[in-house]
Amino acid sequence: HDVAWAIVDGVGGDGVLERHVVIRGFDASDETGDNAALVKKVVYAKPVAVPLDPAAFPRAWADVLADAPVDGPTAPRVEAHAGFLFLAEALLDAVRPHLEIGEGHRLVFAGHSIGGALAGLCTVLLRVRESADVAALVFAPLPCLKVVDDGAVALTRTVPTPEASRPARPPSVLRELKLDEDLVRAFVQPWDPLVRWYTDHDPCYPLVADSAGDVYTLFASGPPRVLRTLARTILETADAWPEVREVYVQQANQTFSHLGSMHLIMPDAPRYLADRLFSLVVDVPEPFAVVRCAAADLPRVLDAAFRLEEFSISLVPAALRSFVHHFHPAYSRPLVALRRRVADDAEAAMSTEPRWVARGVAASRAGRDDAAPT
Repeated sequence: HDVAWAIVDGVGGDGVLERHVVIRGFDASDETGDNAALVKKVVYAKPVAVPLDPAAFPRAWADVLADAPVDGPTAPRVEAHAGFLFLAEALLDAVRPHLEIGEGHRLVFAGHSIGGALAGLCTVLLRVRESADVAALVFAPLPCLKVVDDGAVALTRTVPTPEASRPARPPSVLRELKLDEDLVRAFVQPWDPLVRWYTDHDPCYPLVADSAGDVYTLFASGPPRVLRTLARTILETADAWPEVREVYVQQANQTFSHLGSMHLIMPDAPRYLADRLFSLVVDVPEPFAVVRCAAADLPRVLDAAFRLEEFSISLVPAALRSFVHHFHPAYSRPLVALRRRVADDAEAAMSTEPRWVARGVAASRAGRDDAAPT
């Protein structure tokens, strides 16, 4: 179903053999699949129950659109994004022959963007249905699961939900399913807008939902924006946009949650302050640190320190930065650079400190428990 994936075998840092199911994000340059059909599934965010029987969810997209009934038991109080669930079931069918690994080996799902959402969802499905020994490592994931609030009232919005109307802290999906929060580890660039999709903090939905009757002019009721002409030109070249927009407006007004432990790739303080006080800087900064927070807290943390809303994101610098900070090099390059810096610091410590001190520094920075001197 137009999602590219690969099987990669290797050795983890602790010497354990690992099999990685790597799922690619959206790639408009790849014309081997139907990108328009893939986008329509991604924006079809209607919440659906999660069946516990792997064969219960429809395998034909027409059946999903027709709300075909799902027989059998479902995960209690948890719903999934219908489009992502459809793609995840098809993906699990395809990779099933590769999931049988040797005892003591590790199975890891990994992915970026759409691939990140699918990697996390596939991991949850395998763990809940089969108690499989599997984990996920994801980058820029789109949220696609949520705990059902029986007292919630669905409202159509064209502006972000007011802070006072948002729940203080959404419940954890993994905790609701009695799974470990570290089952899914995610990395996020703080200025990436797509990690806010399908949440109350989504800056993109109001832009599209408020577009003019011609469906190409974004921000019809707002002030003039320098990006409007450019956006209109881009959308007019996309043959499927009117149909995609219709599905998006109808189904993307959701409140899904992220999964597991989130890791923010933080810039250094001067870059952060310069961006807030002066002009926007578009390029991806060198990482200063990685800050961990709970998945349930991520949208509020981003809004507090890296606010994106429909007015600011429609300016050219913010829009360009949003694109750049979601593209995969914004994740791979900073994390590789950070890993090398930590390794260099540890090596320098080993050469200048007494042997037992250097060993403790290297071990603690590697996240190991054997940091105490021998």
